[in-house]
Amino acid sequence: MDRPQYRLRVDDIRVFDDVVEDIVEIIGVVSKAQASEWLLREGQPTESVED
Repeated sequence: MDRPQYRLRVDDIRVFDDVVEDIVEIIGVVSKAQASEWLLREGQPTESVED
């Protein structure tokens, strides 16, 4: 997945963030129960490369 680049788990909370140069951009803070739905809606999958 291209976006979010990183995920942090804190108890039942998930924090999704990207790092751009020396800046950490928090792009989402959601409950564990909502994390999969949030990723489907907001995440940007990595483009697959065919041989």
